[in-house]
Amino acid sequence: MLYTAKIKLTSPILGQMEDGTKVKRLEKDKEGDNIILSKEVFSWAIHESLSLLQLDKVVNPEHIAELLPFKRPTIVLYNRNYTDKISRKPKVMQFEAIRSGAMLTMDMLVLNDLPKTVKEMGLRAPTEKEARSILVTIGKFFSISPYGSTKGFGRYELLEFEPKYIKDENP
Repeated sequence: MLYTAKIKLTSPILGQMEDGTKVKRLEKDKEGDNIILSKEVFSWAIHESLSLLQLDKVVNPEHIAELLPFKRPTIVLYNRNYTDKISRKPKVMQFEAIRSGAMLTMDMLVLNDLPKTVKEMGLRAPTEKEARSILVTIGKFFSISPYGSTKGFGRYELLEFEPKYIKDENP
């Protein structure tokens, strides 16, 4: 099932790709029109969210496939100031970022077909209500951005979450 989620960022999403410059970039598709979020960060956030919601014994995290690439909003340069632990000198890291307050619309793919081995384990795909709860929990407590779990980046508020129907599909 494909769902559409509309979110409002409460903290910026930072890039993590290194390209030989001093700026860590957001990952984009080949055309540069869409942003691709880190699958590793999203997968980690799903597992943490399932555990917090006590759904980890009934919902298979592998069935929440990913947040699909979304239309690129305005990108800004974000300076993260910090103190070097060894030299104690102030430092700056630069990132491409999507600013706090940005409204994003993205699709989330939830796979409903379960392999026989997963069914035997008693695990299932999340319901629509559970998928919504997972996204709310990720936005409030975890993150969809690198550095989110430790520095608080990539947090958001879920504004809307609904099934996305294809023309030939009956609601």
